[in-house]
Amino acid sequence: MKLKEYDIYVIEGESICKYSTGMFPKRELTVGTVGTDIMVRTPSVSKQHLQIRFGENGVSFADLGSSNGSFLFTGKGFFQLERLKYFGGRQGKNLVMLGNAVMLLVVLSHGKDYVRMPVQMGLSIGRSTNCSIVLDHVGVSRNHAQIVPAEGGNMILRPIGKNGSFVNGKELDGVHQLKDGDYIQILNYSFVYFGNSVIYRDVAVGSGLEVYHLLKKVKGKGGKKKIILNDVSLKIESNDFVAIIGGSGSGKTTLMNAISGFDDKLTGGAVFYNGIDLLENFETLKSVIGYVPQQDIIYENLTLRKMLHYTLKLKSGDELTKEEMNRKIDKVLEIVELTQHQHTYIRKLSGGQKKRASIAVELLGDPSLFFLDEPTSGLDPGTEAHLMQSLQKLAKNESKTVILVTHNTQNLDLCDKVIFMGAGGKICFCGNIEDAKQYFKTDDLIKIYEEISERPDYWSEKYKKTFSFSGSSAKPQKSKPTRGVNYFRQFGVLTIRYAELIKNDMARLILLFAQPVVMGFLMFFVARAQVYDYYEDAKSIFFVMSCAAIWLGVFNSIQEVCKERVILKREYMGNVKIPVYILSKYLIQIIIALVQAAIMLLTFMLTIGLPDIEPFIFPSTFMDMFFVLFMTIFTSAALGLVISSFVKSSDRAMAIAPFALIVQLLFSGILFSLSGFTEVLSFFTVSRWSMEAFGNLMDLNNMKLVLQDAYPQIAHSVESMFVHSQPRYWLSIAMMGIMIFLLMMISMVSLRNISKNDR
Repeated sequence: MKLKEYDIYVIEGESICKYSTGMFPKRELTVGTVGTDIMVRTPSVSKQHLQIRFGENGVSFADLGSSNGSFLFTGKGFFQLERLKYFGGRQGKNLVMLGNAVMLLVVLSHGKDYVRMPVQMGLSIGRSTNCSIVLDHVGVSRNHAQIVPAEGGNMILRPIGKNGSFVNGKELDGVHQLKDGDYIQILNYSFVYFGNSVIYRDVAVGSGLEVYHLLKKVKGKGGKKKIILNDVSLKIESNDFVAIIGGSGSGKTTLMNAISGFDDKLTGGAVFYNGIDLLENFETLKSVIGYVPQQDIIYENLTLRKMLHYTLKLKSGDELTKEEMNRKIDKVLEIVELTQHQHTYIRKLSGGQKKRASIAVELLGDPSLFFLDEPTSGLDPGTEAHLMQSLQKLAKNESKTVILVTHNTQNLDLCDKVIFMGAGGKICFCGNIEDAKQYFKTDDLIKIYEEISERPDYWSEKYKKTFSFSGSSAKPQKSKPTRGVNYFRQFGVLTIRYAELIKNDMARLILLFAQPVVMGFLMFFVARAQVYDYYEDAKSIFFVMSCAAIWLGVFNSIQEVCKERVILKREYMGNVKIPVYILSKYLIQIIIALVQAAIMLLTFMLTIGLPDIEPFIFPSTFMDMFFVLFMTIFTSAALGLVISSFVKSSDRAMAIAPFALIVQLLFSGILFSLSGFTEVLSFFTVSRWSMEAFGNLMDLNNMKLVLQDAYPQIAHSVESMFVHSQPRYWLSIAMMGIMIFLLMMISMVSLRNISKNDR
């Protein structure tokens, strides 16, 4: 196996000198002042001071008995290396202090050098071109951090941006007094403070992961604990292209969810992203993590460019200008090779193109860690091979660390590492495909599948003996609360996107506004000529109108959440707020309800006519009836959104719809006389309050019965729900308003746990 190339930077006094492993024929290099591969001049450094070893599993260091010691950065700080005892460094970025005068920075070669910038007068870091150090990443604030002089000649780091700054693996909550060797990280950019200077590279690179003793237990049958992730440890280097494979139930997706930070319910273990505890700092780091689930995370009724435009607006908040957004979208389209399809509706793309479109959505956040759950599922062999080649290019050319779950074995030779998972969540091997064949003593990957299925314990124990790990096995800490979000901007983006989705679905749009016309004409066909002359006829026609309005409202919204649940889940993990999302749905549903109420009532007025009564609340009878009809449709739409929030598919939502409508009929108080418990149930139906408002407006209690024409002596008993009074009318409207509010709260609460649903 060809070992990866590393660059070694020696920072000594005011000089910075670069070496490369490609300059040496060997993979063990010595550092010192006399007769060593890498020479330094500082007197405090010993003649033979440090040895660096480069291997398949990264870089390790050992002190050679120096006088002033060697100190390795661990992510949490520095510790002293022991004589001739090798200790593994961090993935991709290794920092060693020789005494207190010389620093070594060992990094994977990526084409662009680290540079040094003095900070005596202070400097600024951010995305703005006015900053001293410019970092071109959507997750970096325009003015992200400052290094400024403090009293006593010291320098302090002051975080400004909302996406976090880390020093020595710990997120800063306030200013930090810098000292030599401090390791600063902003997203996937790294800086080292040394000698009143920062050593940095302004190009983001992929990120390494170190995984220690991951354990996850869930409740099994009979309440017994079942292990689905069993003491998994591994290392993934920067810019690796990694596949996780194994049989069904081997914990592939569970492992990916754990190392991506999206599973905070682990029983034990730790995951480190460039030396930072990923689970503890997930809310800050999630902007550099891309996750593409198995289902497409794209809207079919948007053009590809529009989809990317709305997604980028949600990801960037108000940080990007229009020009910056267009450049970002153009770059992503070029990466996924879909530039020629940017104005094509997503529903017209092929399966492979849709998968690349989903990848493009995640690339907008410029993640350094990129996870994909079975991206090749359902693709033909040719399309699968092309996608795997694209993902390999993504890792190598775009500086991403790409990790995917797959069942397919045809193109695993493209991967830098393959992780084989056995039954019970046991890791059986982690390495390149050629090493895997030697490890399992077979060239047939199908036989490897059979081996790890039949003997997972044997291979897991062999792996643990072959690869030694050290690290935390403590229960992971939950991530910190999400940082601030511009709610108004997010609401605007979600609302405009929802409106465009409806506009672009012409068949559904026609159906939305044709239904009230059809319902108005159907009511005309069944209404008697003197429909407003008799109590029975008037009550029946208004009950039909209420039922029609409830039907419209429920079916307006009952699929609106569940059909985009996968997209919502991913966007929620990326900081979309559930209350804002629901409110955006409500605003568009208000507009739809207003238009539908107007269309239905106009059709009703033109065919049947309006009752000849004095206006009761508003200046006209039309407005009186319109307001009740609108409230009925909108309250029913809120009911539909609740159903859509609870179920996970459109099919289930449509199966529940008839039950919801039958409840409205049975407990309306119109078809059956209700009392006791059934009357209490009626208070929770839209139909009850809609009919009460209509009956109140029409003064149904004062209309004569049909039988009174023949038998005038028959008395018309007064019904309490049809009392003709403004307080009673406003009570009915208020009850529908309360129902809307409660249903909105229920929708929001039901979606709060969407990130914990099975993927």
